[in-house]
Amino acid sequence: MKIFYSLYIFILNIGISISSLFNPKAKKWRSGRNQWREKLRLQIPDASDKKVAWFHVSSLGEYEQAIPLMQKMRDKKYLVAVSFFSPSGYDHADNTLIDIKFYLPLDTIKNAEALLEILKPDIVFWIKNDFWIHTLEAISKNGIPLMMVSLIFNKDSFFLNSGFSLLQNSLASANELFVQNKQSKCLLEKKEITNVTIAGDTRITRVKNRKLNSTPNALLDHYSKSSDVIYYASVHPSDMHIVNKSIEEYQGYKHIIIPHEIDNQSVSSLLKNISQPYIYINDLQHDSSENILVINKMGILFDLYKYADIVYIGGGYGRGIHNILEPTVFGKPVIFGPHFKKFDEACNFVNLDLCYTIDNYLNFQKILGSLTPYKRKSIHQNLMNYYENIEDASKIIMDYCVDKKLIT
Repeated sequence: MKIFYSLYIFILNIGISISSLFNPKAKKWRSGRNQWREKLRLQIPDASDKKVAWFHVSSLGEYEQAIPLMQKMRDKKYLVAVSFFSPSGYDHADNTLIDIKFYLPLDTIKNAEALLEILKPDIVFWIKNDFWIHTLEAISKNGIPLMMVSLIFNKDSFFLNSGFSLLQNSLASANELFVQNKQSKCLLEKKEITNVTIAGDTRITRVKNRKLNSTPNALLDHYSKSSDVIYYASVHPSDMHIVNKSIEEYQGYKHIIIPHEIDNQSVSSLLKNISQPYIYINDLQHDSSENILVINKMGILFDLYKYADIVYIGGGYGRGIHNILEPTVFGKPVIFGPHFKKFDEACNFVNLDLCYTIDNYLNFQKILGSLTPYKRKSIHQNLMNYYENIEDASKIIMDYCVDKKLIT
């Protein structure tokens, strides 16, 4: 089977190389890996007596998941190395916690061996389901402790099919697999993978910590006080049939639109069918009267959720919904499209009647009508109770590592 995986990596490299000729993201993916050995060597401190904790993340969302563990490893005086698969993660990650930052090289046997020789990690935290077999095998082969964090599987996860024995062997070779829920553990055990602990999702620890340190915004606070506010967050073109109709119908509300892609061309295209006046966040003033506000800035959305009354999260009419932990940690009711079932937190919140899924605009109308002030207050309290009772996943993982003497 390994020859087929190596062939896949070869084809992937060709595909990205061709795409880089006309796709800016693919171009950045490829250029970021040029001369990766030299770039990495330049970041390795000379004669450092500190141990290295290596975190691999796919993109920005997984980076956020890693932060609670990164903070704990820095407290233990480890150097923190972070590899990224995606340019969106590499470009937008907060560098204050990172000592060594690099793109994960193309997953060949030669690259994997060279990476470990240069980086010399003392422990590896592999975040979520971004599996690269040659690198994982090299880590295990070299006897480096490997923690796989916030893994989640369901009955449709192709990773667990019979044709993926190489990956299953890599999972079994890790020191421990920290999964988000009981279903994931059961599915792995059916494949005779038993090095599994249910720890939950480190993202929950992250959003709880961020909430404690959230930054106030006086302009948004004032803007939001005169009427109820609906946020349409991380929306795509496929979400705009909901957004446009809602703006037309609910003119007594304030409407705040946060596009998923915030470059000028994407934002203009997304807003082309909005006939009412709108204003961008940079132009917002104390006396602004527009009922539609567009947030086209990166990195500020989390702190603004506290001013929402109701949140619609985008992506549910595409590949899957975006982050619902951020608005719900502030106690906000969230509505989203039908593609949500691979997200454990979304399934939990829907079952608890704290979030709502819709198939069409009529469903949206019905749910919005049901979210009375009393109902929203009840949801807020129930969400606060939910988050208060969630155990810190990063503590579970760290306690395991300390108990097994994998970290000092």
